[in-house]
Amino acid sequence: MSLKIRMIGCVFAIWLVASCTFIEALANKGCQSEHGPVLVYNKVPKAGSTTMSKLLQSGSRRRFKVALNQSMRQNRPFDATQELQAIKDILAKRGQIPLAHHQHSRWLDFAKHGYDKPLYINLVREPIARFTSMYYFQTQTMPKGQFVRNPHSPIRQQRDWTINKCADQPTKCWFSGPSNQVTGYFCGNHPDCSNTSAPAALERAKRNLRNEYTLVGLNERYHDTLRLLEVLLPDYFEGVVARAASLPHRRKSKGYEPLNEYHRMRWRPLIANDLELYKYAAKLFKERVEACL
Repeated sequence: MSLKIRMIGCVFAIWLVASCTFIEALANKGCQSEHGPVLVYNKVPKAGSTTMSKLLQSGSRRRFKVALNQSMRQNRPFDATQELQAIKDILAKRGQIPLAHHQHSRWLDFAKHGYDKPLYINLVREPIARFTSMYYFQTQTMPKGQFVRNPHSPIRQQRDWTINKCADQPTKCWFSGPSNQVTGYFCGNHPDCSNTSAPAALERAKRNLRNEYTLVGLNERYHDTLRLLEVLLPDYFEGVVARAASLPHRRKSKGYEPLNEYHRMRWRPLIANDLELYKYAAKLFKERVEACL
């Protein structure tokens, strides 16, 4: 046998052992319930977070406290002082019973600041569908709020615009278009996360998603996500599947029109990191379901 063939065989053997080890570790992680005094849901916008927050609230029943920090919305990473303060603000809400904290924010590194790691969960959604949903939410739901009280607000004037009309006229439309927002949510506040379109931000986001979260579910597989949460985090999600069945079905926004293929092709390069991160999350989720359910 030639040296080249032997080397190829060795490389394959190493890969096979590594793959089996990873799958075994995933299976063990996937089916063991986790317990802890603090659960943090740094909810990605327009990925099923409203429903998940309602399910958390309805399941508390004095077993745990549900808290929300509406003022903590992040578009840029925190510096170390800001991150520490955000962590202290979360922990200050905890009393004598466990705390489930939900907010739109980036992942916070508790261990870096000397605190025990909380249990982390999140939900993701196919990126173009998520931005489409965000567009219609902001044009048709948000107009009831403070952003469009001015009758001359672009959002108010363009409420009847479809997302395709907006994409056809980007210089006139109020909507800024897509960005790698979800990469930032999972990357956190490290300096690598300043540019969410950079490879370093994607790699750190993948690492956090894989290692720091009890579960990252899929909006497109909401029922399976709830089934996993019921198994993995029974202290917070016991009976969640049954409770979800009683929730009213949410309708799509009036005049909803999906983004057409031409604009989908134009948007994909702009959100390449979010698309890759979603693909990675979907892969891990599929393996988790197969291992546990």
